[in-house]
Amino acid sequence: KKKKKTAKTTFVMNWLFGAQKKEQEVEKLLQFLLTNEEIDLVLYDLSELSSDPSSHEALGKAIPSLVEIIRQNRRDLNVVKLVLEILNHSMKVVEDKSNPGNYYVELLNTETFCESEKNLTLILELLSEENVNFKVRYNSVQLIKTLLENGKLQQIQQSVLKSPLAISNLLHLLSDSRPILRNDGIELLKELCQNNQELQKLIVFQNGFESLMSIIASEGYSDGGRIVLEAIQLLTNLLRSNVSNQNYFRELNCLKNVYPLFQIENTDLWILTDVKVDILLLSLDLLDILVSGKNPNVPINQKIMHQQNIFHRVLELSLSSINSLPVRIKGLKTMGDIMKGNEPIQSHFHPIKSLSTTQHLLLLAPYHHNHHHRYHRHHHHPHHHYHLLPPIPYSALI
Repeated sequence: KKKKKTAKTTFVMNWLFGAQKKEQEVEKLLQFLLTNEEIDLVLYDLSELSSDPSSHEALGKAIPSLVEIIRQNRRDLNVVKLVLEILNHSMKVVEDKSNPGNYYVELLNTETFCESEKNLTLILELLSEENVNFKVRYNSVQLIKTLLENGKLQQIQQSVLKSPLAISNLLHLLSDSRPILRNDGIELLKELCQNNQELQKLIVFQNGFESLMSIIASEGYSDGGRIVLEAIQLLTNLLRSNVSNQNYFRELNCLKNVYPLFQIENTDLWILTDVKVDILLLSLDLLDILVSGKNPNVPINQKIMHQQNIFHRVLELSLSSINSLPVRIKGLKTMGDIMKGNEPIQSHFHPIKSLSTTQHLLLLAPYHHNHHHRYHRHHHHPHHHYHLLPPIPYSALI
């Protein structure tokens, strides 16, 4: 007896037939593409089909030919844009809930593309300052992001180091008037400079600090939202464990531009957004990088922070009623690092302590019924009562 077809069986059969049909269609289009001079319409069709994972295997076989089309048609921006879209789709991993982990084809296509270092160099060249076309720049960035997502960080780092204008092209994204490209530029640089001091130095010596400080200022410092947070994260990546960059940061007098990041409004004492909390915490982390570790210039950094009133700003932030316990705790820790081993700053702190008394060092915070917390809040009472922390010893801060 013939088995009765179920709805599920019919669906699978239709899906398999549809996938095979699309793959055949892609193969025909690719053959036509390589033998026809009018390629725009073919590329449009391929671009639409490339978003379907069933087309990726056939597209992978044509990656060398697709890259060659870019090389031969550099001045035809529409052709370049379409090929970049197709390449990106062919390598973009889209998680299939019905078949998780099934992205072998996309990773194989990534390997095929990266076999030739010239391919990576070509994409970096498309970010050139001279090429202001939005769609070409945008799709070039998206392709680099896909390659990074697929584990090609080290290969891209090496290509950037070998390509004379790659850093310049990437940094030019930071001055692009279109926010989406500027933001993607920050994200790319943040990824690329990880654990690579040579790249970190190149970014800095090509006005990386100045560009980032300009973005932070134009966006409104701590009120600037996600883009400011991303910019500060890139700054910390450039500074962490890189004494050369730390010294250059100080020599450029960038610390004066860090000061406004700690300005708080009266409303912040009651309502503080999650992004602003993250900005304040990361800004404090940036200061910690400069006044901790084995950098022999820590005393100089401490002195400048004191001279430019950054120490006082951190002090005010730490002892304020700002509605974020993590910010106040981190501020106290940073304040201690700025004073550590520095008698002039410590001596300046004494009159502040005596004038305000230790009451300024009391922290007010809810105490939940949990043995791991030091605060107590009476949940059963309609008016919540709070216990204050005991005074923090001065010695603990230094």
